[in-house]
Amino acid sequence: MFKEAINNYLHAHGYESIDLKAVLFDMDGVLFDSMPNHAESWHKIMKRFGFGLSREEAYMHEGRTGASTINIVSRRERGHDATEEEIKECEGFVIKYIVSIVSFKY
Repeated sequence: MFKEAINNYLHAHGYESIDLKAVLFDMDGVLFDSMPNHAESWHKIMKRFGFGLSREEAYMHEGRTGASTINIVSRRERGHDATEEEIKECEGFVIKYIVSIVSFKY
């Protein structure tokens, strides 16, 4: 997944390869604020699963685990926690969606 994103970036910017000397990890918000991408992803995927989670509410869940966010919304809308299978499936879609957003933007 990451190799493809790196290759896409190199190709889009006219590079054949990259010779990394170091890697910088951004602890979200220092160099790049990814929360808008997270909020959009959570909103779209929760809607796909039949849950109402606005982009604004997604910001309120920043810092929670995915399972916690899913269960809060599930309890509110269905009166019970999501199953482990629902949590895994939903989290998987959120991750894939976030990666697709970032891959296309950068």
